[in-house]
Amino acid sequence: MGCAIWWCIDLSTPEGMMRGWDPNRGCERHYLFPEKFTLAEWLTDWLAGHRTFPSPQETPECPHC
Repeated sequence: MGCAIWWCIDLSTPEGMMRGWDPNRGCERHYLFPEKFTLAEWLTDWLAGHRTFPSPQETPECPHC
């Protein structure tokens, strides 16, 4: 995605849940974060012309972020 931001896809399940990886945010514990959609959902959205980027959840309770 640029700037060292990646999608990670869990292929161990049929759903293909996605995670985002952004080493430029917060602390090391939160570089990898779950997404709200599956690979199929993301591809459908992308084919409809939308560009969705990894969207980390806020972690205000983490003193290192």
